[in-house]
Amino acid sequence: MATTGTYAGSAHTLANLLIEENAPDEAWDVVRRHRCKGSTLVKAAYARAISHLKDAIGVYWSLVDRALDFHVRDRNRSYERIAGLLFILKDLITRSGGEFRKELAEFKATHSRKRNLLEELARRSQ
Repeated sequence: MATTGTYAGSAHTLANLLIEENAPDEAWDVVRRHRCKGSTLVKAAYARAISHLKDAIGVYWSLVDRALDFHVRDRNRSYERIAGLLFILKDLITRSGGEFRKELAEFKATHSRKRNLLEELARRSQ
């Protein structure tokens, strides 16, 4: 269960302090234990990417999924966000030894009916 109320703010604060103190693994533990979301999760994943790329990759793919769910409200802004997230994923996946081109091709095939998304990716050369 996610931490709520006063403790939720405390978990976010603690995670951010740990990141600032160059303790990414400890920050990651706090974020996962208390199910922190939003910018705290992203900061912890980014900090942890130095030594644990796969954890960060999972977080960024979940952000892509979330942006796809959100696209109903503001489709073009969501597609811009997705393109930016895929740019980050390209770096992370490549550094991890993975095949970003293959994953991107699968992503495009899955979302082939989203013409504006594919156009945004083409604009960004992805």
